[in-house]
Amino acid sequence: MKNRFFTSVLLASLVALSLFATSVIAAEKVFVFARPLIGGMDPATSGDSEGSQNLSLVYDTLIMIDKNGDIAPGLAKSWKVSSDYKTFTFDLRKGIKFHDGTPFNAHAVKFAYDRMLRVNRTSYGYYLKYGTPDGITVIDDHTVQIKLKKAFPIFLVDMAATAYGIVSPAFVKKNSSSDDPDALKVMTDHANGTGPFKMVEYTLGQRIVYEKYNGYWGSANSIKSSAKIDKLIIKVIKDPSTARLMVEKGDVDLAEKLTVEQFEKMRSNNKVQVLDFTLPKVVYITMDVSKPPFDDVNVRKAIAYAIKTDEIIKYIEKGNAARMHGLIPAGIMGHNPDLPAYMHDLKKAKQLLKDSKYPNGFTTNLIFAESRRPEFEQVGEYVQAYLKKIGIKVNVQKLAFDTQLAKMDKGNYGMSMMTWTTTLPDPEDIAGWLYDSNRSSGGWNGSFWFDKDVLRMISEAREIADMGKRKKLYQTIDRKAVEGAVYTNLYQLSQQYAAGENVNSVYYHPLTKIHFWEIDK
Repeated sequence: MKNRFFTSVLLASLVALSLFATSVIAAEKVFVFARPLIGGMDPATSGDSEGSQNLSLVYDTLIMIDKNGDIAPGLAKSWKVSSDYKTFTFDLRKGIKFHDGTPFNAHAVKFAYDRMLRVNRTSYGYYLKYGTPDGITVIDDHTVQIKLKKAFPIFLVDMAATAYGIVSPAFVKKNSSSDDPDALKVMTDHANGTGPFKMVEYTLGQRIVYEKYNGYWGSANSIKSSAKIDKLIIKVIKDPSTARLMVEKGDVDLAEKLTVEQFEKMRSNNKVQVLDFTLPKVVYITMDVSKPPFDDVNVRKAIAYAIKTDEIIKYIEKGNAARMHGLIPAGIMGHNPDLPAYMHDLKKAKQLLKDSKYPNGFTTNLIFAESRRPEFEQVGEYVQAYLKKIGIKVNVQKLAFDTQLAKMDKGNYGMSMMTWTTTLPDPEDIAGWLYDSNRSSGGWNGSFWFDKDVLRMISEAREIADMGKRKKLYQTIDRKAVEGAVYTNLYQLSQQYAAGENVNSVYYHPLTKIHFWEIDK
């Protein structure tokens, strides 16, 4: 009888514990985000939008950009700038710890920036150009001074880029080796920062799992704050149709890079939200203008006049885009809506090709990556049909994005469809990349456009503080490129996401991507 009593009590206790555990598990807020690519985790090497998203979750920078596009305190609470824009002194926040429990301080800043220089690979930011191995001085634990090799007035803006994320020195040193002193192999899929989330799993090609960092320093008054969700799972879903179905079924909370048609169909589903964010993201066609046949300006202009951009916007992008004039997008200093646009003119296109060195036309390739934009396959078919009418035969080729960039980096690849999102609120982040032939860009700058005056103006614009003069220089550069049809500028996009009906407070920024620390469900 006594045994039965204790057995009953034990069973009741187990049931109660089970119910308690179930309620605790049920209370955990898990958020699932679907995207087609996984991205990297190392601030010193990651150079794509997926990597930027990853880094913004785990790492913080000294300077951040607020929702108005202005610089704001991050890990640095204040700073001083010398009159020659070469010396920057930062007063750092106290009491902040990395996810591994080690302290954030001035030594960590020096370590992260020095590591960036040693690795010499980042695609974001300009520290590789302006920083020096002996340029950082630790004044005390919470004061650090950075001296640049030459004036860089927009350094504070640049420092908001994810490449400036502060890594844990102890974590890097722990995972370094004689043949990999900066732990590049480990840091590709491991992370340790001070951000609102800590990474707990990275499965290449499948998923990344983040957990809320309970010790996060940010507050409601800072750009980043403590997360409202407990766990974030970034799941790789390559097929946009599958991602759409998962959102509609509730298996995924948020999805990106669906097709335009899918987004349009989802707008009529009251259990799904289609979210639109205006952003400085441009779609364009690039070609190696240093090699035949694209070294002939008449060929480039013929292509620009032959393409019916408005038709592509209407039928492929479903009106969710705006025609571009120059390469600098609306919302960025230097944008000039008065620049001439190449409106469709078949007669003029034919005459320009006739006046070129290739009056009988030629055959070329048009390469694209579907992961970059699903609509590119359809856009390619349209471009192929347009150019056929003027005597240019186009072979449309779908490639992996890394393969596309590798071909562009070598040059003489034909034509390539690309997108570019200006992550920093400054024209240097687009004109400075895509018009500078001296810049090693890993294929992103595939035009190989060499113009001495343009190179001089780009260099000057980077190093003067007068915003009025900088704006004028960038507008002059953009106009010169438009007049020479260096790129075939197509249109500027909005960023769209599909979200479940119970998802709240989604905010997107071109620099830090989705602010997952703000999201609730």
